[in-house]
Amino acid sequence: MCLYLVGKNGSQAVVCEDDGMGINDEARANLFTKGFGKNHGLGLFLSQEILAITGIMITENGMPGHGGQIYDDHTQGWPEAGLS
Repeated sequence: MCLYLVGKNGSQAVVCEDDGMGINDEARANLFTKGFGKNHGLGLFLSQEILAITGIMITENGMPGHGGQIYDDHTQGWPEAGLS
């Protein structure tokens, strides 16, 4: 698991990635859907909903077979959340 901050052209993002098997395109389409996944299916759904309130967008940008990568775009969110 690797967690790091990236920035370019005034944009800032927190990236969390691993070296697992990645997420296929079909699963990626439903990844942030309520009820999708193991257990209760609320984790990434609630994360996306809470971050959206502050203007932060979360996406999964990994490649199947090369690990998962969750990307939190804070370009708009940090100033609105008072964290700039």
